[in-house]
Amino acid sequence: MSKTKEGIKSELQEAVNDAVKDYISKLTVLFDPGVREKKAAGLITAYGAWERGLFDLDNLAAALERVLKM
Repeated sequence: MSKTKEGIKSELQEAVNDAVKDYISKLTVLFDPGVREKKAAGLITAYGAWERGLFDLDNLAAALERVLKM
């Protein structure tokens, strides 16, 4: 089975996106019920920016850090 560079890159990007989504969903359950909705909205916004390619890992980590400190 021969794969192209672009095919491999696409598969890697999908795997990274799945891992980021899983990480963020695990963060959500750590929040107290009183702040969960507010923080979950921040996490969803950060993930959306990641998914659209607006954030690299450094930007995503910084955004998640801000949400966790809210």
